Amino acid sequence: MTHLLGRQDCVDSLRRDLTDIQGAVLDVLSCTGPVRFSSWKFPDKMSCNLDLASLLEQYDFVEGEEEFNQHSHVVLLELMIDRYGLTAIVLLLCHMMSLLTHMNRDVGSYSALHISLCFCTLALD
Repeated sequence: MTHLLGRQDCVDSLRRDLTDIQGAVLDVLSCTGPVRFSSWKFPDKMSCNLDLASLLEQYDFVEGEEEFNQHSHVVLLELMIDRYGLTAIVLLLCHMMSLLTHMNRDVGSYSALHISLCFCTLALD
């Protein structure tokens, strides 16, 4: 598999995948609002505040720079993990909000809110 590391087609494919998943994340975040969740790749930043466009520009394929292209390939893979982590948290929160809505119909609102907040707190810790 090391022969694939840093190849232009692999880097280009990862860049397209990151753009696609970022678009999906932004669509969901436009409905839910920002999620206060640390980035996996950059733990000092909030995941929803990463400037993916500048990161994609910084870690693009450069002809003749094999070592840099291998590094870019690894960073892009790490960004995929980061974006999938954010996607999982956002989907979990959406599911919890759906659960809260259904529970509010069946149970007193205080109990449903308390249970949902416990789930969300556990998910973000």
